[in-house]
Amino acid sequence: MSHRFASLAARWLGRTSAMLGIACGTPAAAQPADTASRPPADTITQVRDSLQLELLSLRVGAPFGSVIAQQTTGGYQFLANREIAWRSYFTPTDLLGPYLPAYLLGQGAPGLRRGFSIFGSAPDALSTTFNGRPLRDLERDAMELEFYPAEFTERTEVLSGARALLYGSGEALMAVNMVAPAFDVVGSYARVWYIQGPNNSSGADLTFARNLSATTNLNLGFRRMPSDGAYVNQDVSGWSARGTLRWQPSAGLGLGLTELFSNHTHGANGGLTSESSFNPQSLGTAVQHGQLHDQTLRHDLTLSAQWYPLLKLTPSASGAVPGGDTITRFDASLYYSFAERSLLIADTLAPIDTVEDQPAMMRRDLVGGRLSARLPLAFALLEANGVAELQGNGKLYLEAGGMLSLNASDVAEARGTAKIHRSRGGDFFSLAGEANLQLGDSARLFGSYRQTLELNSDPAPQVWAIPDSNSAISQWFTSSFLEAGAELRGGGFWLRGAAYLRQATPRAGNAHLASYTIAAADVRTIVPLSFLRLDLHLLATLPPDSDKRFPAFHGIGDLYGQLTLVEGNLNLRVGTTLEFQTALQGVEYEVISGEFIYPRDPARPAEKLYPNWGVYARARLGDAYLRAELRNILDAEYWSVYRYPIWERAIYLGVTWAFVD
Repeated sequence: MSHRFASLAARWLGRTSAMLGIACGTPAAAQPADTASRPPADTITQVRDSLQLELLSLRVGAPFGSVIAQQTTGGYQFLANREIAWRSYFTPTDLLGPYLPAYLLGQGAPGLRRGFSIFGSAPDALSTTFNGRPLRDLERDAMELEFYPAEFTERTEVLSGARALLYGSGEALMAVNMVAPAFDVVGSYARVWYIQGPNNSSGADLTFARNLSATTNLNLGFRRMPSDGAYVNQDVSGWSARGTLRWQPSAGLGLGLTELFSNHTHGANGGLTSESSFNPQSLGTAVQHGQLHDQTLRHDLTLSAQWYPLLKLTPSASGAVPGGDTITRFDASLYYSFAERSLLIADTLAPIDTVEDQPAMMRRDLVGGRLSARLPLAFALLEANGVAELQGNGKLYLEAGGMLSLNASDVAEARGTAKIHRSRGGDFFSLAGEANLQLGDSARLFGSYRQTLELNSDPAPQVWAIPDSNSAISQWFTSSFLEAGAELRGGGFWLRGAAYLRQATPRAGNAHLASYTIAAADVRTIVPLSFLRLDLHLLATLPPDSDKRFPAFHGIGDLYGQLTLVEGNLNLRVGTTLEFQTALQGVEYEVISGEFIYPRDPARPAEKLYPNWGVYARARLGDAYLRAELRNILDAEYWSVYRYPIWERAIYLGVTWAFVD
């Protein structure tokens, strides 16, 4: 039995190594030449180590669906599945916070509408893609991340600079690309995730994967996220199902068919009560009753392909795979999306698209296609990306752009992007430039600038929307965005600091409005302190005097110790988290239109702000991760940018466990 297992394990190791090398564009590890002469224990140890990496979906390089070319610097960050397993989260919104220079627009409980405001902008400023294809929400070009299962990612790529313009929507300041996992195991692989949080909030996910043949893999998953809520009409009930069929007929060609279905219902009250200090007669309190629920149904079907025309190896071949993403590569996807948002009033479900003055706002179906190419030139790398979408109302969305990356030397890199795009707000042309300078092995300087020109846009009659929202009620449009910063690392120490300048100018037809300018600084650092580690994320903004929607300063610090026991099979992390922000006025959410807006009444009572302090313990035992946290030890009100409080002690319990039969 042991020899049979060793032979099977060695065969699995060889195939996985070769396919990993092909998928990632890195040299594949050599297959064992003589498995019979190797001690079974040694083989089993290698199988265990490799299997652990595979189960956690950790890949080196660029897997299928990635939009990042290998061996490039700047303009992106990675959030790998391995790091996700250590953290307590409900949705991708919770995971992306430390990676974005942005404020969270969040209701009181996971599952309610949340989004990110990048220096005062609306959620439109963060574009979302899945394996490179756009994911758009009902009312705007941003995707509501509360509906997306975080477990359906091998890694999350956070894009900025020139790359964010190329692969994100034309209006987006940053972009997030979620890469689907591709498990490759002998037998059946399963992973269970569960979390229990405040307000009786819970989340559960089951992932199942199995190789159907040497070149075909099936991945299925189901997610559930309910909550009773802490306030009247704040309950959440959401579920989603997903499936991916992957086929790699040759080393240079991969095909994938993915289906994602989700259905979420939640109460329209985000948390305002008669006792809340932010409780004037405002739009946010007008929907407080126990009869109004918001339901969103969404279905996404994607057929994708990735082709390396110069790669001729077979999937079972061993040895080095040259080039990877640095050789010619083509990506294509054909997709269909349907989404419908309805209101449940008492026991009657009323689709909002029947409202006379908003006949198509809350229902969307579209057919789209994406084609991208990476072509190495003698002196540069050319990347092109184009998207065409035909919506159900007959409107056509188009965008096309190209990016040229130049390596002036081993330490300097520059890239520029040009893009033309059509959105519901008009037609625009955008330019972005980015530069990176490597100073030795530990320091890097970076900077980027983008400018967008209006070719044709529609004026809007109202003035109380958040700047940069691309909805029908928007007055504003981002015209310029500047980023400059430095990164320093070495000996476990990491420091990244960046300064930003963003300016929004009025749309055509609203010349009486003044330009909107905001400056900001974002600092992140990791400092090793003996057996402890300190993680800090600080965000400071300098908005106009009239803008008090978000705090001028927000900081969160994480101090923890890590122990490794039982020959590395048991890892412990015990730490504390402290979060603080200055006073804010906040924004509101208008439930009918689905927009984050300015408060109509600027008067606000004085709010009480205290630090949000918590402690946690996390452990990894084999392939199981256990997490326990106590948040808000002070039992004090802590306000989100969305004006809703967190004011009770909360215990989070979570587990993630993966296994193979």
